[in-house]
Amino acid sequence: MIDFFLCHSLLLVLSLSYYLCVAMYRLSVMPNTLHHFWRGRLRFLQGFLSMVLLWVSVALPLEAQLRVEGVRSHKAVEDKFGRVEVHLLASLDNARLILSAPPGSQLWSYVSSAETAVLLSSSPSDGVFVVDKPENATGYFVKSGNGDLQAYWIVDYSSYPLPAAIRVAQEQPDPCSLVVIEWEGDIRQIRYHTPAGMEKGLERKLRFVYPDWVWEEKSRSYTDKQSVYDVDAVGSRAELPASLVDAAYSLEGDNFAAALGVTLQPLYTEHYLTKRLDLHPYIDVIRSSQPDKEEKPDLDKLLADASAPLHVQMDVFANEPSASLYSWFIYPQGKTKEEAVVRYLGKSFDYTFEQAGEYMIALEVSNRDHSCSDHGFSRAVKIRESMLEVPNAFSPGASAGINDIFRVQHRSLVSFKAQIYDRNGLLLYSWQDPDGGWDGKYNGRLVSPGVYFYVISAKGADGHEYSERGHINIIGYDGAESQPTQ
Repeated sequence: MIDFFLCHSLLLVLSLSYYLCVAMYRLSVMPNTLHHFWRGRLRFLQGFLSMVLLWVSVALPLEAQLRVEGVRSHKAVEDKFGRVEVHLLASLDNARLILSAPPGSQLWSYVSSAETAVLLSSSPSDGVFVVDKPENATGYFVKSGNGDLQAYWIVDYSSYPLPAAIRVAQEQPDPCSLVVIEWEGDIRQIRYHTPAGMEKGLERKLRFVYPDWVWEEKSRSYTDKQSVYDVDAVGSRAELPASLVDAAYSLEGDNFAAALGVTLQPLYTEHYLTKRLDLHPYIDVIRSSQPDKEEKPDLDKLLADASAPLHVQMDVFANEPSASLYSWFIYPQGKTKEEAVVRYLGKSFDYTFEQAGEYMIALEVSNRDHSCSDHGFSRAVKIRESMLEVPNAFSPGASAGINDIFRVQHRSLVSFKAQIYDRNGLLLYSWQDPDGGWDGKYNGRLVSPGVYFYVISAKGADGHEYSERGHINIIGYDGAESQPTQ
C-alpha cells in the first residue's frame, strides 16, 4: 500500500507544478522588466520541484503484495528504502507464495542482488505470480514494465534453531551482579539482502525467564516476581542480571517464535546458587533529647545535628541466604573501622550516643562463600555539645499552651534532675526528664503568683556538669483555683 506521507508529498508536488505552469504563462505576457525579475526565481522553483518529484518517485514502492499460504508466517522487516520485506516462515513445507502482478510485470528471484537475479516468470495468472516451493534465504521480486520492483526475502525459521541445551558457565567474570549462560555452538544470525546487494541482519533476541525478588519499601520486605530479559542472539553465551534468589534460568525462545505462533520447549540451566547481594539498611531514631518540630523529620538532618542521648535502631534487610555475614560499625570520624567504639555482628541492634562528637555508622555484608561483599552504606552522626538554659518566668493558667510550663532549654544532657521549692523550703515538684517541666501546680491545684526557687543538676554528653540555682516568677493569672503555699 502506498505510504500516506509519500502520497501527500506527490499531491503537493502536482499542485505546485500546476501553479508553476500558471506562473510561467503569466510571465510570458509581463513587461520585460518584470519578466527578467521573476524568470530566475521561477526557474529555481522549477528545479526544486523536479528534485522533490524525483525523490517521491524513488521512495514510492511498487504496488505489489505478498500472501503466504500453507504455513504460518511473520513479516519481520519492512525495508522501504531497500525495497524489500523480510518474511519468516515457520517452515518451507507446503509453503506457497502468492504475489500480486501488475500488468506487464515479471517475477524474479535473487540470492545476493537484483543484478544476478534469475527470471522465473513473465506470465502472471489472474493478476498474480505463484511460487509453490520457495527457497530459504532467497529474495523474490516483481518487476513492472517501467523497471520498478518490490522484493520479498524469504527465511525458513526452522533452519535457524535455538540451542539444544543451556548451562551456567563455569567462569563468571562478575558473579556479584551478573550470571553468564552458555550453550554449544553459535546461534546463526538471520540475514537478508536488498535488491541493491546490501546485506543486513535481523535483530534477533533471546528471551530468558527466571524467579527473582523485588523489594517493597512500604512493607520493608521482598515479594516474588519473574524476571524477563531479552538479549541479543549472538555467539554462544549471554549475560543476565543475576537473580536475588537461588534459581534455574530458562530460555523461552526468541522474539520471532511468538510472532510465528511457534511453541518451543523451554530450556533450563541447573539450579544456581546466586552470589549477588541486595541490601536495604535503615536507621530509625528511637529517642532524641532534642525533639524535632517537624512531624516526620529528615533523618540525615536529624543525625547531622543531634542531641545526646540519641537512641537509634539499626536494621538491615537482605536477600538471604545469599547474604550471610553482617557487621555494623560505629567509630569516630577521622578514624577507621578497626578503631570502632562499637562493632556488632548481626542484622539489627540499637545504640545510644551519650558523648558529644562526630561519628560514622557503617555496615558491611558478605555472601555465604565470601566471594562478594557490600560495604557502601554509611551515615554521619554529630552529637552537639551540651547546653542548659533556665527561664525566669512563666504564667500557668493564664493562656493554655503559651508559656504555661516551666521547662528548660537543653541539648545533649545525659543526666538531669530539677526541683521546685517555695519560699519556706517546701518541695513542690521534681522531675528527671529534661523534656519535662512544672505546670505550676501543687497537690493538683495552681499555686499563688509570686517567687519560687529551682535547684537543677545535670551532666552533658561532653562531660560538662551543671549546677543551677535561682528563682522563677509566676506571673499573675485569674487565680480562681490557686492554692497559697504554707
